[in-house]
Amino acid sequence: ELEAEEIDCAPWNKMEFSENLTEIRKLTRKKNPDQFLVELQAICARSGVAVVVVRAPAGCRASGATKFIRDDKALILLSARYLSEDHFWFAFFHEAAHVLLHGNRAFFLEGTGELSSKYEDEANLYAEKLLVPKQFQQRLGQLSARKLEIIKFAREIGISAGLVVGQLQHKGIIGHHQMNSLKRKFRWAD
Repeated sequence: ELEAEEIDCAPWNKMEFSENLTEIRKLTRKKNPDQFLVELQAICARSGVAVVVVRAPAGCRASGATKFIRDDKALILLSARYLSEDHFWFAFFHEAAHVLLHGNRAFFLEGTGELSSKYEDEANLYAEKLLVPKQFQQRLGQLSARKLEIIKFAREIGISAGLVVGQLQHKGIIGHHQMNSLKRKFRWAD
């Protein structure tokens, strides 16, 4: 929260934030956090959302958290827990869904199992549909563990191949051990 307070944000604007998610989605194609993190924070700040990325404390299973720190300023906190692009971006869009769908009703902390499954299911579905729009869901379900097929599909829908792999693994279409070479891994700068 202290870091979020330091981020200069315009007042919260739900419609603008929703519209900005399309622009943010394009950032998934950038290779490393140095290329996209400042831009992500700036885009979100334009609509009243402070995005903060911090290391999760030892033993913490949370990937993200969301809350309104003021009536006109929301916080999206990401832990980058797995240091993998598919987890990072899904956590971001999941948290963005909480901000949009659930507003300032509660503090949402992912990975603890303490939240209403209704809210979690809504946020997961929103993130899934944002990453792979409805008109591409059937084709996603038909993809196989073939590198070029996944890369081509990712380019067509405008996200990174690693996110497509993450969605395929999450849906059980391919195994969690398959196609991980297409996922970009991050590391903390010292």
